[in-house]
Amino acid sequence: MVDHTKGLIAASRESSVRSTLEYIAEKSLDSIIPIMDNSEILKDIPIIGSAIAVVKGFSAINNAHTLRKFANFIGVVNELNETEAEQLQAHLSNEKNQNKIIEETILYLDRYHNELKARLLGQLFKETFLSKTFTIDEYNSLLFSIDQIHPYTGVQILEEYYSTAKDFDNAIDDISKNEAKRKIANIDYQPLSATGLIQFPRGIIGIGQSNGASISQLGQRFYENVVLKTDLTELNLD
Repeated sequence: MVDHTKGLIAASRESSVRSTLEYIAEKSLDSIIPIMDNSEILKDIPIIGSAIAVVKGFSAINNAHTLRKFANFIGVVNELNETEAEQLQAHLSNEKNQNKIIEETILYLDRYHNELKARLLGQLFKETFLSKTFTIDEYNSLLFSIDQIHPYTGVQILEEYYSTAKDFDNAIDDISKNEAKRKIANIDYQPLSATGLIQFPRGIIGIGQSNGASISQLGQRFYENVVLKTDLTELNLD
């Protein structure tokens, strides 16, 4: 059986491939399209080469978007130094279903709406398989969570839930706690409603703007270990 994990990480760190992916990650879709006509430098990346071939039947824009999302995902992974990259590879090699994990990761990456989600996935990948911050079950759950985050307002809303939860925890009197509760009640939960990153009181449906929602424990850990550690600036979202 082909070790997709080893090939994916090693091939993506080759200097020529890495520089090309860094270029792709920052360019507009119409600038990427010509690269698709000559993708020899990317052919040795397992799964991605196959994935790009599979979408040949779609428009060139869709093709370019797939490649740019991958470039943003692997760009976050490639921030690791050589020692960390070797540790990541070693940890992944110890996973019984490593090829399945990589395949599921790429399938979700292809579904994601934009590069913001691709970068979040890259950080989640490192936190799970290098730092062991999340379990495999939590990783699989968060793959879905990222997919369900509203592509433009979801991260901002999660930040609001996180900061107001901290305000509540740090409140020193009832007035401060009530003010934090008021802020939470005014947050629009809809951009995160299906993510599992927020939680709802049982039996409360459709009451108020926030529906009684608050950030979940997994949501807090995701925000602290993924969102806060991911560079989400200067993204092309066309």
